[in-house]
Amino acid sequence: MIHTSRRAMLSWLAMLPLSTPLSAYAQGITPVPDDSLSDAQLKALIDARIAGRAGEGIAIALLDTKGQRILGRGPAGQAPPFSARTLFEIGSLTKLFTALILADMALKGEVGLDDPAQAWLPPGASMPQRHGRQITLRDLAMHLSGLPRLPDNMPFSHPEDPYADYGEALLLDFLARYRLPRDPGMRYEYSNLGFGLLGSLLARAAQTDYPSLLARRITGPLGLHDTAITLSPDQQTRFAPGYDAAMRPASPWRFTALAGAGAIRSTAQDMAMFMQAVMDPASVIAPAMQLATASPHPIGDGRNRAGLGWVIGQSPAGEPLLFHDGGTGGFRSSIIVEPGRRHGVVVLANAAAEPATADLAAHLLLGAPLQLISPAPPIMTLPAQRQERARR
Repeated sequence: MIHTSRRAMLSWLAMLPLSTPLSAYAQGITPVPDDSLSDAQLKALIDARIAGRAGEGIAIALLDTKGQRILGRGPAGQAPPFSARTLFEIGSLTKLFTALILADMALKGEVGLDDPAQAWLPPGASMPQRHGRQITLRDLAMHLSGLPRLPDNMPFSHPEDPYADYGEALLLDFLARYRLPRDPGMRYEYSNLGFGLLGSLLARAAQTDYPSLLARRITGPLGLHDTAITLSPDQQTRFAPGYDAAMRPASPWRFTALAGAGAIRSTAQDMAMFMQAVMDPASVIAPAMQLATASPHPIGDGRNRAGLGWVIGQSPAGEPLLFHDGGTGGFRSSIIVEPGRRHGVVVLANAAAEPATADLAAHLLLGAPLQLISPAPPIMTLPAQRQERARR
């Protein structure tokens, strides 16, 4: 039986918008714009969102018809101003990095996508299975494992920092006694637990820890020097303070056993570089990206599909979209890329107040409507696209 306060904390964590389907913004999406917002319009758009939220700032990286632009605005009513080098918790965008590590290791023959997760556990530890079907690394990376969103034995010794005290012993205890509700591989169910486990298993397979594995396989090769889990003294001075949904100060989140699910901090500048590499067929991560998106599994009604980490959808113009959202106690993040046009956007915010980053990202890249806040600020709309180009 979960203690009442623990149940409430689990419910709160489960509500974080870590993977909002882009289809949530499908109603009213205009055709993909042929012109993008000016820098002045971008600034006005962000300023309208953070108005009345003292302490909140937003940084964006945008790849569009005007090239690459990185812009920081805010924090509202405070200093110093946010910039391309301000650090944010990126929450579940971490999963994209974990999935790329898996793909890279699979391509190099160090693990197999269809390896049983059991094979990479410590000796004597056990994984749940059902009807003889074992959970594979692919299942974990595509949210097909049957594991719940969160384990039921999180101690919450520090409720403001809920993952910090969830170590390997607790993780292995949960896995040993959990009973799967269905066979692995059958149905998509978003699981922070599953992705955190995946990061731990990959680190064990590589005989290292997750932060070192991340640096060796992804952030080092890509030159993402401000994308890390443990911050240097210089990075700490650029780390934005977080705020919860009511704009109260929120503690940074620390991860141990489940780091692969949400532990990374990054900047708009680094995420712009990551976004470029994701869409560049000549980048060092191009083979891993190809594998990560090669065999997607339907999600729900099938409008979106699950790759390794990425959610794969379709733009109003019929082009493939790759996207994901993230959230921690005091931060929100969103990424959308459209490889066919080499367009993309990342939006980072240091507050959990909604609406946050998902609708902004969809608006900037796709012309989706913005969610209203109360009192509603002025809303910028993207330039109308000429009818003849809309038919392309």
